[in-house]
Amino acid sequence: MKKSVVLFLVLILLASTCLAEDEVVIFSYSYSVMFSPTPYSFSIILYKDGHIEKEIQTLDIKTSVRDIKKEEYKIDPEYVNDILQIIKEANINDIPHYLPHYVEDMPGSRFNFNGKEIYGEGVSYMNPFEMFIQTGNITWLKAATYYNRVLDLNNNIKKVFESAGYNFERYDFTPLED
Repeated sequence: MKKSVVLFLVLILLASTCLAEDEVVIFSYSYSVMFSPTPYSFSIILYKDGHIEKEIQTLDIKTSVRDIKKEEYKIDPEYVNDILQIIKEANINDIPHYLPHYVEDMPGSRFNFNGKEIYGEGVSYMNPFEMFIQTGNITWLKAATYYNRVLDLNNNIKKVFESAGYNFERYDFTPLED
């Protein structure tokens, strides 16, 4: 009797572990513009099982009505593995969680690369040396380098999504047209 109870508990534990593993976030991206006539946010989440959730929110400031649109997609495991490999090879452990910004009230971008979360405002490619010359501050030289590495990694992931049949842009995620 004890053996069957122990076996039953082990099976439940294994089943719950498998379910939880599918819920592991491999990649996520969100973009939000709060300081505009129409605040907007967009996010996608890629799970280990290839499931993708997309959400777009808009807010009508005059009426305070929020519009939320959600869609779901799926990619094959080979593409998930490709994205995992790209993230691993990018070696981003030295990039801080929060990237400094040089202009206030810029759109915010939040990235999750297999558990490594990075947030920045006004995320765009920058020339590190120009930033250093303009500011005279080594912090901006590093920040510009970090921004560029994060965007390079994001663009490499974008290429995998394109191979899987999806268009991933800064503001949206849609199936590619045939």
